[in-house]
Amino acid sequence: MDQYLPVFVAMGFLLYSVRHLPDTDGNQYDYRLVALQKGSNRINNTHDQLRLNGYVQAHITKDLTFNADYTYEIHNFNEKASNKSIYGMNWVGTRPTYIVTTSNSDATRWNSKDDRWTANAYVDYTHTFDKVHNLHAMAGINGESFSSDYFYVRRKQLYNEDYPELNLAYGDLTKATITSATGDRASAGFFGRLNYDYKGIYLLELNGRYDGSSRFRAGDRWAFFPSFSLGYRFSEEPYWKDLKNIVSNGKLRFSYGQIGNEAIGDNMFLSTVGAYQMTWLNGSNTKLNGFGMPDWVNSTLTWERIQTSNLGIDLGFLNNELNMTFELYQRLTKDMLCPGRAIPSSVGAGAPYTNNGQLRSRGWELSLAWHHQFTKDLAAYANFYRRL
Repeated sequence: MDQYLPVFVAMGFLLYSVRHLPDTDGNQYDYRLVALQKGSNRINNTHDQLRLNGYVQAHITKDLTFNADYTYEIHNFNEKASNKSIYGMNWVGTRPTYIVTTSNSDATRWNSKDDRWTANAYVDYTHTFDKVHNLHAMAGINGESFSSDYFYVRRKQLYNEDYPELNLAYGDLTKATITSATGDRASAGFFGRLNYDYKGIYLLELNGRYDGSSRFRAGDRWAFFPSFSLGYRFSEEPYWKDLKNIVSNGKLRFSYGQIGNEAIGDNMFLSTVGAYQMTWLNGSNTKLNGFGMPDWVNSTLTWERIQTSNLGIDLGFLNNELNMTFELYQRLTKDMLCPGRAIPSSVGAGAPYTNNGQLRSRGWELSLAWHHQFTKDLAAYANFYRRL
């Protein structure tokens, strides 16, 4: 049997035969591509996850209910990997050689662990006064904590490639790769909501949140975010009785609200210094360690505020077979985190981030939905939506 196959050139790459080539010692050796595939790195990755949930509900009175829930979650990642030397037929030559040398064999380990818990507790009160005044109130507190720990190490040159352990590697420790990172953050908030309606005609909702986050410096961590909405169901008024068979449902509504965004990154208010190893050598022929310029930061970073306003009308025709919704909206994001004014390059650092950004979007939305039940087993649906 022919031991050699032609060499093909395609797109600038050499494609070799995948057959074995016998050497003068009588053994057969794989060509580079097959040898690399057979000796490729093996990665063992283990992910352990634990999730615990608890929930409590207590009916204190007929109208008052207490609710609480707690969740604890752990993610633990462990990875074990190694690169071994590879011996076979390389791109050129007729004798086998090391494609990957023994000096490049290594053992790698890394571990990452994430802990998170969340807790919520609130009371809920519902009551109707004089059969026409409907009241629903809620107040509560919530909290969240997250921590993470990461460790990575890699060392070259294994004593025995069948046992790729870190303590069985003899490479220079000064050339080993060792890194780690930790992180933690927490947030908490107080919230409340009040709903009131009169005969289901006049509607009112008030909301408020007082949130705090460790992502900001003490003194700027807490902020209040209010919202409210008003509604008027004119189709429930006595004067609409004669039009009920045409416009079966009609409501005017307006809402305004704020929410906060804390997802700006961790410790953005802290000035940090990065360490690195220079390429220069000192008199002892060793590399020098250096430090970069400290980051410029703004010590008064705080929450981004997202303000939303809506004015709309909801209409239902022909016993609500055809429904239409039209609304005008505006979304205004204030105090966005953006780079500050440019500073001279002679400073040696970039401009600090500040809450100086603003983004506004406005437009209208129209939606139509039609539904008709012809028989018990036959129905038709149609929808239309447009937004600008």
